[in-house]
Amino acid sequence: SAPIYLAAVNAGMLRLAGDLCDGLCGHPIASVRFINEYVWPHIDEGLRRSGRTRADFDHQSWLTFAVSRDRAQALRELKIHVARFMATRSYGVVLDSQGYEDVRHRIRDAFVNHPDDPDALAAAIPDEVAAEHGIYGTPDDVAEQAQRYEGVIDTLCFYSASNTMDRDRTQENLELAIE
Repeated sequence: SAPIYLAAVNAGMLRLAGDLCDGLCGHPIASVRFINEYVWPHIDEGLRRSGRTRADFDHQSWLTFAVSRDRAQALRELKIHVARFMATRSYGVVLDSQGYEDVRHRIRDAFVNHPDDPDALAAAIPDEVAAEHGIYGTPDDVAEQAQRYEGVIDTLCFYSASNTMDRDRTQENLELAIE
């Protein structure tokens, strides 16, 4: 039979994934710290309820990326894309569980009060918070940054931070990522 994966961010759904599913489709803004301190403990609880272990479960996660020869451009693109996700109320646990409630409030304020201003979103999220929740930079930079997820999740998938990218830039981002 086909494996069943559940997309989940919040505690109840993560426990459900561990209890009933073959794997998790992790969120594209999940930091290593969020995964280790929040996601895995809830999955583990579900796995215990069903008498299973992590060996019985595939934690797959997307990793948001922006690749450019211009690091500043890649960082701006990552910040905007990640902030748009973080503006979603149901994903508030990602920032809150890591002590970033103030960042969540700034992002939400920018999203609500300046909905057509990507620069307001970029300004609302500190560089280091964006970098913790995605990867950016040159091809070498992103290859090195992606390694921090090794041993944290089972299967890593890449998710383009293409929210503000035009077609040509999206193509370049993907080609550089493949490089």
